[in-house]
Amino acid sequence: MQGRKISAKIALFVSAVEIASMFLLYFIMSRNITHVLQDKATDDMSVMAKDRAELIETYIAGCCNFLDNYSKTFEITNVLENQTPYTIKKAQEYTNKCAEEKSRIEGLYVAKWDTYTLAHINPDSVNKTFRDKNSAKALENQIRKNNKAFCTGIVMAPVTKKMVIPVYSQVLGSNGEPIGFSGAAFYTDELAEKLMNLKNKNTPESSYLLINASNNVFIFHSQKELVGTECSDPEILAIMNNYKSDVSADGKYIYSGDEIVASCHYIADRNWFFIIADKKADVFKTTKTVRTEFFSICVIIATITLALCILCVERLMMPISAINNAIERFKKNDFSQEDSISRYCSRNDEFGTIANAVKELQEVLQNQNKLFKEMFEVQTVGTIVTSAANSEIKLINRQALELYGFNPDKTKEKLSIQDVRDKFSKEELASIDKQLALAIKSKKGDEIVFESPIHYDNGKTGYLLTHAKRVTLSNDDCVVIYSVVDITAQKQLELNLQILSETDYLTSLCNRRSGECKIENALKEGLTGMFCLFDVNKFKFINDNFGHAVGDKVLVTISQLMKKCFRSFDILIRLGGDEFAVFAIGVQDKNDGIKVIERFMSNIENTDLEELKGHKISVSLGAVFISGDESFSSMYEKADSLMYACKEKGENASAFFES
Repeated sequence: MQGRKISAKIALFVSAVEIASMFLLYFIMSRNITHVLQDKATDDMSVMAKDRAELIETYIAGCCNFLDNYSKTFEITNVLENQTPYTIKKAQEYTNKCAEEKSRIEGLYVAKWDTYTLAHINPDSVNKTFRDKNSAKALENQIRKNNKAFCTGIVMAPVTKKMVIPVYSQVLGSNGEPIGFSGAAFYTDELAEKLMNLKNKNTPESSYLLINASNNVFIFHSQKELVGTECSDPEILAIMNNYKSDVSADGKYIYSGDEIVASCHYIADRNWFFIIADKKADVFKTTKTVRTEFFSICVIIATITLALCILCVERLMMPISAINNAIERFKKNDFSQEDSISRYCSRNDEFGTIANAVKELQEVLQNQNKLFKEMFEVQTVGTIVTSAANSEIKLINRQALELYGFNPDKTKEKLSIQDVRDKFSKEELASIDKQLALAIKSKKGDEIVFESPIHYDNGKTGYLLTHAKRVTLSNDDCVVIYSVVDITAQKQLELNLQILSETDYLTSLCNRRSGECKIENALKEGLTGMFCLFDVNKFKFINDNFGHAVGDKVLVTISQLMKKCFRSFDILIRLGGDEFAVFAIGVQDKNDGIKVIERFMSNIENTDLEELKGHKISVSLGAVFISGDESFSSMYEKADSLMYACKEKGENASAFFES
């Protein structure tokens, strides 16, 4: 296998210059071809956009010529100069005839300057004034300003809801002066049909758009339902906004986005944009095809060249395969004698030198492996070596087996990592796995140290201290080495010391320091609750009259009642002397707080100590609800003021802090 790899590398090296040159040629040619073909495609789109825009202008000019001819006829001139029933009838007949000849007309009419209609193809519009005085005057000024028929734009007809081309023309009298005007509205359907018939066969899916720049409304669109609606496409709006600043000297403007390519032509006289847009893949389809074919040819030539080089070199590298097989066995700790490389040891070339070196290395490794196994077993520290990839146990010594509670003489050969994991609970395994993940992921080989309790088959629990470290072996395999020692006695001592430092010696409740710390930690974790502070009423009287031993018994009794009335997870504290505190976690409602405190007070009232000789135990209590980040001293001060106020009320009194 190694011989094959080396032969492939040599063949690749020999072929590299030729293949690199070939692909350099491909990239140069591909770039040039791409530029030429893409420029040709975009130039074609620019020409198409210009031609279609000119077609629109020609069509509108035809509409204007039609109305201009209509305005110059005798019937139209005569009806404005002589408004008699006869002239009106003739004008109406002529108007209807013209409308029949031009089937795409939405409206055709002649009117006086005040927009009073004398003839119209729509009978309902005859003898009506369709504009007020100011609007009629503005229209008259606009028509007089133009010496010939003109188009005011393309708009949506209010009745038919179709896009139409409105055209106006002045009507001259026999004296050559304007005496009225004519108007017409031509459907854009015929124009749209002509544009659609001019689709390019190379880009049949292209879209034609005609947009009024003054209001961004579609005058024409390949999708008919969008005609008359305002354009909201950000790419189309960007084309129109960037046109004037990006247009080239020859008037060409090409937009190339992520998905589309578009060519734009601006009809300045009408403030319209004509846009041809198509998918980028369709416009540059020819470019992609040519590049793909050229690339395929280059790949085929490179593949043939590489295959020939590999075949030639592989025959020369056959001895390396035998030597490599021997080295692979070393990686698997197999140092047995093997004759496959012996025939190469007598050669006088480089292969002979390598074969002799491998044979000597085999003998050295065999001796070192034996020495390592003996040293591994005599260690006083438990040692385990596992695979970093799948946690398979590679090595484990007797000391580690004993620490994990296994019989070294029975379980060493068949032990799996799952057998070891079964010694720990689910919660402990989750913590251990988190630590091991850090050791496995550590690329610097950082040592991870962690403690973990272990549960033995005899029911006892021990504690192990583990040092874990990720190591990369010479064969690039990654392993994790664990050193394990028993720290059960040390942990028990630490636990006893911790309990003594955190517990009040008389009541077994939390002392002031540990209780305050626990409350602050609970608040940091986002927990809320009710803080109660209370002390024993007339405690000095009890000590003075019945002795300190009885006083201590009262304190112990109260601590027992606290454990009985409050929950196991509530924080119970003896602050010192006869002063106690409780942090009831989760109690945030006053009604719930009253129930908790009344239960505690009821138990105190029902408690009789024989040593008090008929005297009852009573307390004064102040309660504060804690729902945010508040210091212990702050809540203590609030509850303390309430507690002393309760002493004036009598025995077993309580009060809640009102903010």
